[in-house]
Amino acid sequence: MDRVPCALFRFSFMIAGIICLSGMESSATAAWFDDPVETPTGQRLLRLGVADINRDGADDVVASSVSGTHIVLLGDLSGAMTEAQTLPGHLWGRFVLFEENHDGWPDLLCQSSGTHLQLWRNDGTGTFLDSGRTIPATYLSRSGDFDDDGRADILVGTAHDSVGIYYGTPDGLSEEIRPVSLAFVGEPAGYFRYYAAAIVDLDGDEKGDLLATGGISSEWLPEIRWRLGQGDGSFGELRNFAPFSPLSDFAAFDTADLDADGDLEIVVMWVGFEWGDTRFYSYEPQTEDLQYLGLAPGMGVPHFARMDGDQLWDLYMTSSGMTTVYQGLGGTDFTTVQSMPSYTTVRGSLMPPHGEELICVSSDSPHWIHVHPNLVIPAGIGDGQDRGRDRVQLVVWPSVTSDRIRLSLTGLGFATPFVHVHDVAGQLVRTIPLRDGEATWELRSKYGENIHSGVYWFSVPDPDRQTIRPKVLVVR
Repeated sequence: MDRVPCALFRFSFMIAGIICLSGMESSATAAWFDDPVETPTGQRLLRLGVADINRDGADDVVASSVSGTHIVLLGDLSGAMTEAQTLPGHLWGRFVLFEENHDGWPDLLCQSSGTHLQLWRNDGTGTFLDSGRTIPATYLSRSGDFDDDGRADILVGTAHDSVGIYYGTPDGLSEEIRPVSLAFVGEPAGYFRYYAAAIVDLDGDEKGDLLATGGISSEWLPEIRWRLGQGDGSFGELRNFAPFSPLSDFAAFDTADLDADGDLEIVVMWVGFEWGDTRFYSYEPQTEDLQYLGLAPGMGVPHFARMDGDQLWDLYMTSSGMTTVYQGLGGTDFTTVQSMPSYTTVRGSLMPPHGEELICVSSDSPHWIHVHPNLVIPAGIGDGQDRGRDRVQLVVWPSVTSDRIRLSLTGLGFATPFVHVHDVAGQLVRTIPLRDGEATWELRSKYGENIHSGVYWFSVPDPDRQTIRPKVLVVR
């Protein structure tokens, strides 16, 4: 079962009458997401994960259920999905979709028991097969390239106050775990219990840092703890931020550089016995401490995203059966856009070439997956030039991304199977092969390295016609 503090259980029952009235206010901005495309599953769902499992250019969904199974659903570009596979799992267990063995196909790592994870490998057709490998862990947190070597790593829980990292190798995840303690010297085991943990670049030095939220369980005091990365897979001195607020815990969080100054802001859910809110903090590299910035516009599990195509971070928050979308106005200023019934929400691109959709499961229809089409980013294409029927049309989406780009080429009157990617300096970053006019780029250079944040241009060599050159913003 998830590491949910007792306060969060009490909160879920007692907060319903006072929670997040701002999420129910009338929107000051036109709706960003349309009525949903719905897919029934026949099972009560708990969690959702998104990846292009069969590499057809559109995302697919994995959903965990109360029966402990994982349902694999493949999309058809319309937002509707078809169940393709059901895999065993563990009730309340987490799972991640990531490329474990570097073959270009998303694999699935899921909780198989309270003490182990099970790895399912994609066979290259969109079908998951049991790899035969299990990984000791009590809790699966997140995946990512924590050491910036182009290979996926995973962060797992090993105890209430410690985590571990399995780093990626050329053959897949390492056999050995790198343990990282979240306990100060002299603290009793389990004195601090973390709720959520992640590897992020807190101080902007391009080294992964460990950040965790939770609290002192015996005293009901919230804390945020972190250890700065050293650049070699190890972490420095443990630090903590502990505001005095008894009978509460820090819970779910997300991070983003809201003011574009190089270090991160944190939005974290704070829950107590009969109250709750969500708060902004900023990491200050000069003092190596956190600074309170103010309250978030609503209450709930927070997620930063760029949803309307501009350069500002937006926010969506889920609580008490509703997901509320907020438009970023700069820094920690947000305005309400719309709300929709949901107790779990993720983002994905099931209906390209439009922008990312919100994919939800709501409490009033927990057996259905709801895909809300994006209304504010039509395609993330072009540069405002006229696109006649006689021109080559190169579409890339989304226009802002941190993990991958999808490409579609139409109107091609000559034989070329490639799209070129250049950085702002005009240097060739990658030549991407197309298959039937489609491709997915995982944001790696021609040398296999992860590219850095910045603007990248896409083009097709066409000696006879002017070709639109779409651009995207990559955010790391």
